[in-house]
Amino acid sequence: MNENKLAVGAISPWLSLFQSLAQLAPLPTLIFTIQEIFGYSNAPALSYLIALVIVLFSANTVIQMGSRFPHAGGYYGYVANGISRSTGVYTQFIYLFYQVLNTAAVVINFPKPRPF
Repeated sequence: MNENKLAVGAISPWLSLFQSLAQLAPLPTLIFTIQEIFGYSNAPALSYLIALVIVLFSANTVIQMGSRFPHAGGYYGYVANGISRSTGVYTQFIYLFYQVLNTAAVVINFPKPRPF
């Protein structure tokens, strides 16, 4: 049996949606940039609506790829099956690099308390 295959019906549509959102829109980044959006934007509600639409399109892409290529490897599996194996490896390294930079940005930009 191939260890990289998922059983049919193992992931429900709701689980797939929330897994996609968790991977595509890290919550700490959203939480720590709220004050920046409200401080520099003239239309914060519009900014959030546009961001929501973009995130939902991205989540839909992951859901569609997951249903077409049921692979336990995530982005690597989708790109490796859709394009080529070497491109899948490259995509996985870029994704890991993105996660490290995203975490570093959250830590660096963490709001510091203001003195009284």
